Amino acid sequence: MKYLLTIATGFAWAMGAHADPSLIGHWVSDRDTSAAFNEEHVRLEERTASFLRQSMGRLNVTFSASSVVWRMPNFEATIACEKHSIVGFDESHAYEVLGSTEDTVAIRTKEPVSGAEVIYLYTFEGPDKMWVYVSTLGAHLREYFVRAG
Repeated sequence: MKYLLTIATGFAWAMGAHADPSLIGHWVSDRDTSAAFNEEHVRLEERTASFLRQSMGRLNVTFSASSVVWRMPNFEATIACEKHSIVGFDESHAYEVLGSTEDTVAIRTKEPVSGAEVIYLYTFEGPDKMWVYVSTLGAHLREYFVRAG
């Protein structure tokens, strides 16, 4: 009986682990996939689309079991024919998993830069590719990430 219970418990754990996508690890913003989706599905002014193409692909996100680190380097961007220095950030915050499905994970944490409490829903398109909505002026922009390690 003990043996059967051990097998059933192991099977249930394996099924749960398989169904729950994992944020743990290092993720890098995917500029090309993000830009392609946003330019096809979101009505953007050209200057906004241009800025997003210049800024996406730079953010690195690392999840441990209890904290998330966001690293965005400083960079130069051309906006309306003028060069601007964009100040990056390097922040770490605790996070809490609120729930998950086979292809999503919802977390509560603090937003980088503002420090406001937010809930992010990460949607997986495979074990090494995910996206999250980026709220900018009411637009539903996506930023795609690929697992880097």
